Amino acid sequence: MIISNHDSLWVKWINIHVLKGRSFWDIEEKQDLSWSWRNLIRLRPKFRNQFVTKIGNGANSFMWFDDWHQLGAFSHVLSPREIANAGFRISDKVKDVIVDNSWFWPPEWLILIPQLNDFQLPVLDPMVADRVLWRKRDGQVVDFDIQQVWRDLSSCGQKVPWAHLVWFKQRIPRFSFILWLAIQERLMTQDRMRFWEKNKNLKCVFCNKQQDSHDHLFFECPFSSLVWKVVKDKVGISSNSQGWKELIEEFQDLFKGKSVQVFIMKIAFAASVYYIWRERNCRIFKKGKNEEMKIALNIFEEIRLKLIGLKGDFLGFDNIVKRKWGVPVGENNHEFFDD
Repeated sequence: MIISNHDSLWVKWINIHVLKGRSFWDIEEKQDLSWSWRNLIRLRPKFRNQFVTKIGNGANSFMWFDDWHQLGAFSHVLSPREIANAGFRISDKVKDVIVDNSWFWPPEWLILIPQLNDFQLPVLDPMVADRVLWRKRDGQVVDFDIQQVWRDLSSCGQKVPWAHLVWFKQRIPRFSFILWLAIQERLMTQDRMRFWEKNKNLKCVFCNKQQDSHDHLFFECPFSSLVWKVVKDKVGISSNSQGWKELIEEFQDLFKGKSVQVFIMKIAFAASVYYIWRERNCRIFKKGKNEEMKIALNIFEEIRLKLIGLKGDFLGFDNIVKRKWGVPVGENNHEFFDD
């Protein structure tokens, strides 16, 4: 596999400075590589067999490392030394090795890989570029699609009942990520760090009365409780749940359906968690400070902007809802009030 988008300067930089003309499957893990590249290299065994190459002109497919033939990648059975001893280069592309629709197999390779006796070479077409395909879990080879890749590589554990609170259509990614951590109580509140910083003041940065903890932050603290109350009243969320776990269990049933009201409630909940968490961090690390109503107004503005750019049909997304949130209601969305 080789990256071949010549219109991208970033991709060119990767080819020159990271891959240096070598196959992604062949580069070594070195300390001078970035953290992200080292981790990507370590993940190669997880998805190595899922990448399949369809040969066109053979110019962008590595002869020895890409899976372009039914036998699979040659690197599975041939070492770099064996390839070099036979007079080939590690960096050879398919078009470099196949000449006039033929090539010469070293005799020792025919013993090592008997299938080479019946090996059918591809017919190169100079007008067609090589393509990278994806092999699904069921073995079917399809066009490369990032959503399919995610489905195949993500864990197949049991779906949690609160998934729709976090991963819903047209969500705001940064809100969903923090909410995902919060539901699992994995945000690094100070009570989780008390083993490392035993002598540090671990009280809530908002009220300075109780220990900073997950349950206190959402929404037992007077500060976050007021923010949440203002948001609930504006959005129309009726909840009397006591405690975080009870709240999530309640919302699992409450936040169902495809109406615009459910969509607004999900955005409001995720945004509330996000902005309270961000304000908490700003007060600890940046010494900044926003009042409760300022945070609530930020949340309302996020909802308004999301509704303005909303794509797709949501039940109940009428002019009444649009007026409430300051969304244009004219035919071309240029007027805030219709006649």
